[in-house]
Amino acid sequence: MTTEMTHQQQSTRLIEAIVEHALQANDLELLRQLAQVLGLRAGHRVLLIAEDADLAVQTLSTEFGCEVEHYRGSLRQLPYAEASFTGALVAVPVSGDLHALARELYRVLQPNGVLGMVAFSVYRDQMPDDPALIDLVLPLRSMSRPAAAIRAMLAECGFTAFVSQDRRREVRRQALASYRQHVLPKSTGAAVGDAAAQALALLAGGGIGVTLITAEKAA
Repeated sequence: MTTEMTHQQQSTRLIEAIVEHALQANDLELLRQLAQVLGLRAGHRVLLIAEDADLAVQTLSTEFGCEVEHYRGSLRQLPYAEASFTGALVAVPVSGDLHALARELYRVLQPNGVLGMVAFSVYRDQMPDDPALIDLVLPLRSMSRPAAAIRAMLAECGFTAFVSQDRRREVRRQALASYRQHVLPKSTGAAVGDAAAQALALLAGGGIGVTLITAEKAA
């Protein structure tokens, strides 16, 4: 039981580190791109679904002038009234029923409201030959869906005007630079084995990809 809990905790820490490094790299570049593509600006009320979001909230508030509501919790039923938000940003891997989340996002967005999602993908052929590490990433793999599948689910719930941007190459380049700067100089077993170093190695090696998906709620 203790071993299983330890493994689960290690997996959770690794996935959290992957998401954190991908989103916070290069001064929140992915978030800024989403906000720009969606046209977020002063007066917009934005729902931000993310884990550690202090920097993201600050960026959206100070640079784009948005009123930001940060949410962490169940995605099956969002605790907001209908048409509460101008925009929504989903910056976490979505486990469980994506249809349920899409329906809830559609409900809480205003007509012509905009949606941005950060979709993570796992590329098994780009993973290091490390069964233990691959096992730790399995939960993220189960949450991964092709961008086309996500767009199809969103369309079923009424979203339109889809745009997808594959950011795998940029994320890989940034992670490789960070890995060379922060991990290689400390290449001891302990340093290379921690979650942050493992996350950077997976992103730098192309084992984890990121796609930005934007959509609009029909009027």
